[in-house]
Amino acid sequence: MKDFCFVGLWALLFAVACTSAGLEGFEQMTPPAQVAQAASGPVRVRSVDVNPRLLELYVGQTKPLTVTIFPSDATDQSVRWTHSGGGVAYVDKEGNVTGVSQGWAAVTVHTIDGDYQSTARVKVSVNGVASVRLSHPDGIILTRGEKFDLSALAIGEDRSAPPSKPALKWSSSDTNIAAVEANRGRVRALNTGTALITVTSEADGTKMAVCPVTVLEAGPACEGGVGFKDL
Repeated sequence: MKDFCFVGLWALLFAVACTSAGLEGFEQMTPPAQVAQAASGPVRVRSVDVNPRLLELYVGQTKPLTVTIFPSDATDQSVRWTHSGGGVAYVDKEGNVTGVSQGWAAVTVHTIDGDYQSTARVKVSVNGVASVRLSHPDGIILTRGEKFDLSALAIGEDRSAPPSKPALKWSSSDTNIAAVEANRGRVRALNTGTALITVTSEADGTKMAVCPVTVLEAGPACEGGVGFKDL
């Protein structure tokens, strides 16, 4: 009986030791998912898609293209961009496309892993000038020798975007009374009288706005409403 108890005690101790060792081994075991991933290596790119496939923008306007890589968990998702079309459009390293001149171009995204490609067609148009707005359309009154800065804004035919060629030029109907710098609206009052300061779109000479300037020997520095208004 004593021998039986002694053998049973040793068996119990052995079982406990084995169980403890098994638990330690279980705690140190690598999860199956990690084992599978380590065994399979990096996830390779299988395809790429660019969106939208047709991008329309105006000269001087910038819009983004987006990229989707398949599978979504691909290890290397880096890409590079190229463009063609004779200077019609330019694309930066982030996929932002800028219209340079009127016409058609192609922008292509390339995956670094596998050099998979997807191409978007790009149509670049000109957003013409619809009108010119002037900060003081009702006119200003200056004293002789005074200077004043007028401001103007070209409005595109598509009002959701700036005109492709927004440049303006300034002129005076009588430079003896009031002169204006051609590339900006700085007016200089020279002699008493009234002159018309005209701002014109360089892209379309028919789009303009006019500000009457009255020059006095002495008087208020400026009158007239502030805010843009169509001619």
